[in-house]
Amino acid sequence: MLFRSSAVVSALPTLIRLLDGPTWESQQVALETIAVIGPEAVSAVPHIVRNWKVDFSHHVYWIESLALIGPGAAEGVPLLEEFREKYGDNTAQGVEPRVLWALYRIRRSPEDLRALVGMISTGQGANASVALPLVENLGAEASAAVPQIRELIAQGDLNVDVRHRLELFIGRLAEQKSVE
Repeated sequence: MLFRSSAVVSALPTLIRLLDGPTWESQQVALETIAVIGPEAVSAVPHIVRNWKVDFSHHVYWIESLALIGPGAAEGVPLLEEFREKYGDNTAQGVEPRVLWALYRIRRSPEDLRALVGMISTGQGANASVALPLVENLGAEASAAVPQIRELIAQGDLNVDVRHRLELFIGRLAEQKSVE
């Protein structure tokens, strides 16, 4: 990623102090920057875990930072599961697909990916509209879901735009595979 450099990674101690700080504003800056740094920000995970109160406010920042750190954020999985249990039925905010996306990025579990892709066809509030871009965001990481995506398309229940986006997504994956 363009932003990753030793200078950015060397900012981690400062970002961790911001995470441990008293204001949401400082935590937000830290979480956004940690998400950009990604896997190299693994040292921030204990601080993310300690400071996230598993409440609904600002949940997207906490979830995204853990997700983009990836497998090194395994310590955050119990919090993500607790959050999913507590707020997962909030279809208006797309909580379930966001948590499934984070869990998949961390655990690489086929079950998490299947559940995330399955949300695309549910039509439950924001869940379906949030799940699609999250699957697209996974890019080649979602290759294992291609058969499930093809099944969704074949069922014919999808909105035309969603079907088209999924077809384009599969095409991009096939194109990437042929280039490699």
